[in-house]
Amino acid sequence: MEERGIKTRLDWGYVNNYPLFMSYVDANYGSVDSIYDDTMLVFDGAKLKWSKVSYTPALVGIVEDFILKAVLAEGVDTLKIEFSTDDGYLTVGHNGRCMDFEVNGEMEGKSMPQLIFGGSNGNTNMADWEEKFKSYRVNPAEPSLEQIIHMLSGELEIELKDAAKRAVYKQVLRSKTHQDMKPEIGSYDGSHNWSRVRFKFFGTSTEGFEKLLKTRLVEINATIANKVTIEYNDQTLDVKNFSQLVDVYPSMILEKRPDANKRFCIKVGDQIELGITRSNGAFTQYCFINGRRTKGDATNINLVVKRILKHARKKDRNVNEDELKSNMTLFMSCLDAPSDAEFNTRLSGLPDDFLNKCVDNISNIAWKKCEKMKALDDAIEAGGKNSMKCTLILAEGDSAKSFVMSGMGVLGREHYGVLSLMGKVENVRDSDVKHSVSPIIRNIMNALGLDFEACYKTAYKLRYGHVMFMMDQDADGIHTKGLLLNSFDKYWPSLLKIDRFLSDFTTPLVKEAAKNGGAEEIFYTMESFNRSDVKRDMDSWNITHIKGLGTLMAEEAKDYFANIYDHRRYFKWSGEIDSSALEICFAKYKLNARKIWILRTRSLQLQSETEIVAVDPTEKFIKYHRFLDKEFSRFVIEDLLRSVPSMMDGLKTTQRKVLFAAMEDLKEKKRISDPSLLLHIRLMIAGDVVCKTVYRHGRSSMKGTIIGMAQTFVGSNNVNLLKPRGQFGSRYEGGKDHSTAYYLFVELNDITKFIFRDDDKYLLEYLEEDGKLVQPKWYLPVVPMSLVNGTTGIASGWASNIPNYHMNDVINALFKLLRGPTIAEDSNSISLKPGYRGFKGRVEKSTDNEHGINCTIYGCVTEISDTVIEINEIPPGRTIVEYKSFLQSLLPDASNRSESSKMKYPTIECFQELHEDANNLRFRVSLDKGNMMFAKNRGLLEVFNLVSRMSVETLNLLDEMQKLRQFLNAEETLTAFYDMRLPYYAARKAKLLERMSNDMTRIDNTIMYLEALDKGEIKQINRKKLIAKFTEKGYKAIPNDGDSGFDHLINLSCDELDVECVPNLMAEREGLHQ
Repeated sequence: MEERGIKTRLDWGYVNNYPLFMSYVDANYGSVDSIYDDTMLVFDGAKLKWSKVSYTPALVGIVEDFILKAVLAEGVDTLKIEFSTDDGYLTVGHNGRCMDFEVNGEMEGKSMPQLIFGGSNGNTNMADWEEKFKSYRVNPAEPSLEQIIHMLSGELEIELKDAAKRAVYKQVLRSKTHQDMKPEIGSYDGSHNWSRVRFKFFGTSTEGFEKLLKTRLVEINATIANKVTIEYNDQTLDVKNFSQLVDVYPSMILEKRPDANKRFCIKVGDQIELGITRSNGAFTQYCFINGRRTKGDATNINLVVKRILKHARKKDRNVNEDELKSNMTLFMSCLDAPSDAEFNTRLSGLPDDFLNKCVDNISNIAWKKCEKMKALDDAIEAGGKNSMKCTLILAEGDSAKSFVMSGMGVLGREHYGVLSLMGKVENVRDSDVKHSVSPIIRNIMNALGLDFEACYKTAYKLRYGHVMFMMDQDADGIHTKGLLLNSFDKYWPSLLKIDRFLSDFTTPLVKEAAKNGGAEEIFYTMESFNRSDVKRDMDSWNITHIKGLGTLMAEEAKDYFANIYDHRRYFKWSGEIDSSALEICFAKYKLNARKIWILRTRSLQLQSETEIVAVDPTEKFIKYHRFLDKEFSRFVIEDLLRSVPSMMDGLKTTQRKVLFAAMEDLKEKKRISDPSLLLHIRLMIAGDVVCKTVYRHGRSSMKGTIIGMAQTFVGSNNVNLLKPRGQFGSRYEGGKDHSTAYYLFVELNDITKFIFRDDDKYLLEYLEEDGKLVQPKWYLPVVPMSLVNGTTGIASGWASNIPNYHMNDVINALFKLLRGPTIAEDSNSISLKPGYRGFKGRVEKSTDNEHGINCTIYGCVTEISDTVIEINEIPPGRTIVEYKSFLQSLLPDASNRSESSKMKYPTIECFQELHEDANNLRFRVSLDKGNMMFAKNRGLLEVFNLVSRMSVETLNLLDEMQKLRQFLNAEETLTAFYDMRLPYYAARKAKLLERMSNDMTRIDNTIMYLEALDKGEIKQINRKKLIAKFTEKGYKAIPNDGDSGFDHLINLSCDELDVECVPNLMAEREGLHQ
């Protein structure tokens, strides 16, 4: 609320007692000095919609009364309202009976309009006419409506046209000074009366006032002005009756069923009209008495509700009246204000047919509401007198709900309900539209009985007194918790401050039991498990990774719920620090603060190499900001690591898993001499990738990754790591036109094994998940694949968008770095520009700046004749379908062709598609000479949309320590890769020499062993004695070859224990020497 000092603008000379006058205005209309910012229903021309409005309630109420008085004036059948948002002046005019405007000398020389709007100044002794006109004096304790308007407006214009007197009266009244302009009376030839008043209020928002004025006019026109035509700014209002007014109110429930928002209207006698429809789970009323919308609970509305509930009890004794009422939205218009007894008498005229429709529809809705929300299993006491004892459990999907239902026998159905959250919870922080919330939030709202406009100091009015989150314990489950907290803070921030209202249920992430029958241990985070003794001695433990709540057994659910207080943790509000933390995590305008927070969190994780989660998941209370800093950050970091590619290999986590599975499958096929190198995508998704890399996310995402790695059309991969077999998509639809996975096969591309050399595998750090080695942290390609194939990734707060670069350009740049700067060039001579395999156009690199490189990509167009052109290439990233749609929009009969389009683009006569395949485009376009000249003057490439400009500003990649790095340009990225990759060549060489040395030792030891066996110098005895003999004879042990260093000899097969193998071994040794 904002204070505005409008009282200082007025002299109030006409009012003898200003405080008494203002106290009357304040008591009846509210303060005229305050502007409120509220979200209200306003009319947008077709519907009433929720919108944020700045307004002064007192001024809106005063104008509303003035308009209602005009509507009800004698002889009025036309009312015209004009309001200008430019200067704030309001004009009210009608064709009813004019007031008398003769100037009477006995009335202080004032006319009747002056007295009605301005009154007497009270300084003249009254004569006989005092009784007649005393009502027109300004009585500060009870001023008239006209006098209030005059005093608050400062200046007021009056125009009266009287057809009977054939005269027109005009005058300007000023309340600030006593200098009213003298009235002007002239002749009038019209046949109809017309009265017009024009004034302006100071200190109010014109935009908010205009919205509410139009809304109230619509409501007045529909409820009381049945015989009066109301025009607003020279336009007749379309909402003409009560039934149409009910229809323009917003739907309470967003459902696609045709009867979801069915509305029933009826007229009871001449004075009452009723309308009824369903609500969103909380009783809602809209009541109009004499055209004026009432505030708060209306007695007459309660009488209507009682009548409907009474009829419902007649039909069904067991009807739940509270549930029935909570599903009602009731509309009522009454043209007078009868007593309760009189109103009840009128309601007796309600026909049973209408009451049956109301009861059947609303009771059916009340029943269907839970049926439609099949994900909700309601608590028995929910919404009743014991609702404060009830807890609504929000379960992450059906699997989590099944887990809860398995233990419901322990909890009891009286005080616990379960709502399954189907789909993805959205980030609503920057959403302004409340009536278009997601189905998840709508279901939560209905289940709890929440109202958008309510501020809750307690949960007493809700259907449940508590809410508990039941999510998986992994990062994605924590993400869902964070999004739910964000939704509550957005729509109902007061709920976060209620003690013990929000809580979560913590479950283990890893369980282990000693193989010797020892006690069971549980871990709530992977960090705590990785630091445990169990992790260091996994052979002695049976490990169970709980991938989700659906993994747990029914007996475990019962055990957890039997000890619910050991697993339930309540959120606690700490003040502004919590609100700030939620904004940093979810608000768009806090992007920079979020980036700093992410980098700080990741830096702490890398420095400490310990658990980020400093909060004990089993503690009883957790502050919101600590949850976000210590737990929600787990998701943010994991999302960053799997969404932003690595500088090392240019791959995201999922792509790396696919490549690892493909390489492992190829090794297995070679080992068993399988001639088929094809991999079925459907089998890869179902088996290889999931099993070999412990992939836990959506199968559709994995399918898209595999297909994307095999695509070859222009703009996709410069080097496809997987070779496609089947239809993997084309430029027609940007790859979206691929076949289903069932028909597709891939194999490892031949070039892939030259980029990812097998010799580097011994330098890789393989990750471990669920007790098995999976894909490496990163691969070591010989060229930076992040540049060759480009990359796009979006994570929380960060993004990466790198275009493709030609492989040869990247290799040449690496050679320059290897050679070092020559005399003719310096170290800054490396220059790269984007390039796409198969692209026939050109790419021009413009100025470098501190934000990256600006590049312009041009397609190809050829002028065939003075009326025909041929387009042979379009910029990468645009599909053929999109470009075809663009050409269609240039045709003369295009329905979507605007005037601005005609000024910017030429009009073509026709075009033909002559391309035989998607990689060799040929659009032949015909146009007349005038449009050809227009296109040539503007530039053929520009007017035919064949130019694409891009600024490379988001070169964000993960380095070898998985720390986020920001690069200014591709050259800096290449140099960083070079500096990182070069030492690994030395490490590879050292590793290869070590392996060759071990191979030489193995061959020498094997030859000596076979010859000794042949001569009888060594006999095959037990392992311990053999090792002693090898040491005694001077055999060299090989490091990491078993516990003795001689497993390569002890494990020789019978076929290998033959002296005839010696020549082959000697040949192998000679090969190693060479």
